[in-house]
Amino acid sequence: MVYGDYDVDGICSISILKRMFSLLDTNIGYYMPNRYKDGYGINIEKVNEITEKKYDIIICIDNGINAIEPIQKAIENNIDVIVLDHHELVGDLPSCTYYLHPNLSNFSSYNMCASSIAYYLSIALLGYNDDLCAVFAGIATLSDIMPLVEQNKLLVKN
Repeated sequence: MVYGDYDVDGICSISILKRMFSLLDTNIGYYMPNRYKDGYGINIEKVNEITEKKYDIIICIDNGINAIEPIQKAIENNIDVIVLDHHELVGDLPSCTYYLHPNLSNFSSYNMCASSIAYYLSIALLGYNDDLCAVFAGIATLSDIMPLVEQNKLLVKN
């Protein structure tokens, strides 16, 4: 299941991943938190709900890079966690199965929004550029006020 965020980048990120998995003939669940009820990022209460629903993988998109305790709880519940995030790391990396962060993985020297990360992942997994995924990534790049350089500029231009 995909655990996103409530802002434009989070919504576009979820949309990109849902579309990508749909094009790969894979049905996935998703959760878009409520800013006022859930707060930002994955939390232990939501991990418990995800566990009850019998998901075995959580993909945190636009959150998760600093979610040490919730990710540890998911791992204790035999759930693999993949983090696709662009926010600043404030401590240790979570013990997730995989993470993709533009700065931590040396993918770029500038910040890219989570939708861009999801978009480039979709190209890698689909083997082609999906125009709708590109549109979502371009909208999110502007909405998240990313620097308009290199790939960010190209996404917005296209």
